[in-house]
Amino acid sequence: MGVHSARLSDLPTIRRLDHDGLTTVLTPTLTSRQPSAVTLTVLSSWRSVGQRTQTLVLSNGNAARGFIQARSRPGRESWDIVRLACSAEDDEAWNRACAELLDRACGATAQRGALRTFVRVPSDSEHLTMLAENGFRQYATELTHQGTLSATATSAPEPGPDIRVRHPRDAWDIFSMYCAVTPALVRHAEGRSLKEWTAPSRFASATLRRWPCSREVVLGEPGELRAWLRWEPARHGRPQVIDMLVRPEATERLGELIRFAAENLGLDADCITICKAREYDGRISATLEEAGFDAIFRETLLVRHTVARVTERQLLVAALRAQGLGIDISHCHNGSEAVQHRLASSREIEHQYYDHYDRSGRASYYR
Repeated sequence: MGVHSARLSDLPTIRRLDHDGLTTVLTPTLTSRQPSAVTLTVLSSWRSVGQRTQTLVLSNGNAARGFIQARSRPGRESWDIVRLACSAEDDEAWNRACAELLDRACGATAQRGALRTFVRVPSDSEHLTMLAENGFRQYATELTHQGTLSATATSAPEPGPDIRVRHPRDAWDIFSMYCAVTPALVRHAEGRSLKEWTAPSRFASATLRRWPCSREVVLGEPGELRAWLRWEPARHGRPQVIDMLVRPEATERLGELIRFAAENLGLDADCITICKAREYDGRISATLEEAGFDAIFRETLLVRHTVARVTERQLLVAALRAQGLGIDISHCHNGSEAVQHRLASSREIEHQYYDHYDRSGRASYYR
């Protein structure tokens, strides 16, 4: 069996496997806004866009046996596998096909700079064992709640003066709040960065104005944020989606944030709303259940840390950077003689260059 990047000629096979419920292993959840399998395949084959998407096809001779699709998160250091589909005659062949696709996908994302690859599956999925055998480990469980916010928006007290629209400079405070409310092991597994909470540029906002965009509300002054709420309006028949981060002392003020958003920023309190909450943060789940939300879905989140084979040139660049930062690398493995020789030659050339620059610079200055 061989694996290759998807081509436009693979679209009929991908469409067939995607619609075959018996072969699809991982699919976007009911709250996900991932593009369809065919759309992602087209994006992956588009050179200017394909750096953030990936579709690999597994074939046996002339027959395609499966495919896998992944998308990058902001910064491209983390990727999400959104679909994995395989067809095989027996369980053993199916396991081999899935392992081949997962290994190739993780290797390909690592070559693009990925440090970790994520997967989310239903907690009662029979494929958890297969994922664990292929290097994925569980780090959290997520509950999906569904309901309406009308009762909360009407019964909540008047929003306080410390509730306001999120400002671009609040990105660092939101990231700090995420670090404060998230367990250390989960933070290490996710490796989320400041880019995920950075507000879009003015150009991007103007470009996307014709489409519904995310809206955000915060509680607290700059440097002292206690809660953050973001929602995406309903679109194409999909429900409204809410994300939130709340410090323990501000849980009882979630109603004020929702009322402020409904009165000032167009949050639809009567629309069916989806809100996700991590199982380790039971305060949010309890608050949602008190507001009439029901837990309808439970997912297990898994991660696989990836490594990439580096070239001799990349190793040389890393060694030079370490020396420039004053990092002692004498205790590290000596590596090949060629790398050591090139490193020494580079240091010699560098010193010669700066000596020449210093002499020529002084001479030209005094002239």
